[in-house]
Amino acid sequence: MRKLFLKRYALSHLSEGHPVLRSLLALVSDSSIYVLGAAFLGAGNFILIPLYTRYLRPSEFGVYTLVDLALLFAVAISTLRLEVAYLKWFGERKDSAANELLSTVLAGSGLCGVAAGAVLWCVLGSATGLRWFPLENRHLVPLLLPLVLLENLQVILLSNLRAQRRATAYSSSAAVRLLLIVVASLYFVAVSRQGVTGIFLGRLAGDLGAVVLLLFFCRDAIKLRFRGALLRPMLSFSVPLIWTGFAVMFMDGSGRYFLSRYSSMEQVGIYGAAVKICAIFPMLITQPFGIAWGGALFQIVKAEDARETYSRILAYVFLGSLTIALVLSAFAPTLVTLFTTTAYAPAIPIIPLIFLVRAVSILEYPASTGIYLRGRTGWFAAIYSAGLMVTFTLCRIFVPVYGMQGVAWSWLAGWATIAALMLAISQKYYPLRLDVRFFALPAACWMLLLAGQQGYLGTILQFSWTAKVGLAVGITLGGLVICVRDLRSIGSEAAAE
Repeated sequence: MRKLFLKRYALSHLSEGHPVLRSLLALVSDSSIYVLGAAFLGAGNFILIPLYTRYLRPSEFGVYTLVDLALLFAVAISTLRLEVAYLKWFGERKDSAANELLSTVLAGSGLCGVAAGAVLWCVLGSATGLRWFPLENRHLVPLLLPLVLLENLQVILLSNLRAQRRATAYSSSAAVRLLLIVVASLYFVAVSRQGVTGIFLGRLAGDLGAVVLLLFFCRDAIKLRFRGALLRPMLSFSVPLIWTGFAVMFMDGSGRYFLSRYSSMEQVGIYGAAVKICAIFPMLITQPFGIAWGGALFQIVKAEDARETYSRILAYVFLGSLTIALVLSAFAPTLVTLFTTTAYAPAIPIIPLIFLVRAVSILEYPASTGIYLRGRTGWFAAIYSAGLMVTFTLCRIFVPVYGMQGVAWSWLAGWATIAALMLAISQKYYPLRLDVRFFALPAACWMLLLAGQQGYLGTILQFSWTAKVGLAVGITLGGLVICVRDLRSIGSEAAAE
């Protein structure tokens, strides 16, 4: 223990004299602060997968995933990305104005939440909506309006806690929501057997409790006053960002809708279960890093050797994300067995592809560094549109023939397009050093795995537990060796200085 303390102290001491190491440690520290809150926010759907898959048939689970996706669309529309604008405006205003800021944003976003929820209620309750969402229990439809409103308010209130850097309150509210969802879902799904409706009743209970707690945490920042003059410039800033969020959600959802049209609702359910299982990656990796990156991006540029810092972050994220996804993929059969029933076994072959999609998607943060630093955010609409077009086109071609495999490959191609375009355009405005050491190992492993998907992938998935652990340890050690050597070189430079 004493040796560990001394090593951490020495690393901290060295970082004080080296801007690159200092920025890297700060980013890791910020990510670790929010990992608990992000885990709680995303854990609801993940840890309840065993409950859902044991009490819902694959076709019912397919209906759930489609309704859930429609609900996410409605929430994204209703917030108007004001949570992003709030972070910017909060830092520029005095305390009294900040109080008016939160009240104004809550009022504007809340009204949009009511409107979006009402539209979703009408659409899913119509004859056309029932053809896309074959709900056996119509009692689910009226729940959609309060769900959209409550989750809309949560986004804004959580943004306020982020702006105030209140990580404990942020994590506490997420934990309360998770606990209420779990308890309520156990009752509505397992005890009263209300199926898909029971899932959303449990979610409603969690959302309601979370909003009450968040209002308590943010009570000092709320002043019952609405200022339209304040909201207008915020909308001018946030509305152009809406399309990027839509494009990402359309990329995620297009495959499910193609499956529902060209295959069956059972295939939608199996694919949806695979996506839910793979949510462990964004829950523990993508979301905490994204929250920390949002605060660090514009701070690092002020430091010495900023370009080198950004270069190393890009390299570490590429190496780390693809390595973690590769390790998790080896345990696909175990994850499916642990969280679902045998009816969902066809999901096993597509789980590695979905993990790879998640790993590639996190690259959008460091790959877009130059675009953000030079204020060229107008590129995002074109970049995400290109990714969406690739995903949509390939889904139309491959889903009727290859089913779930076609969806997964199309989604991967879309995200690879986004990451590649972001990096290429960012390099034009703010060139970063691309170190082949960090890119070669994970890229080679994934190419070997996917080149013969029916051969290599099938063989790996059938490995014994001992062999999989050995493979995971070997891959992880390879990545760690590269990172440790690089960190030592940074430490040596700091010590020399």
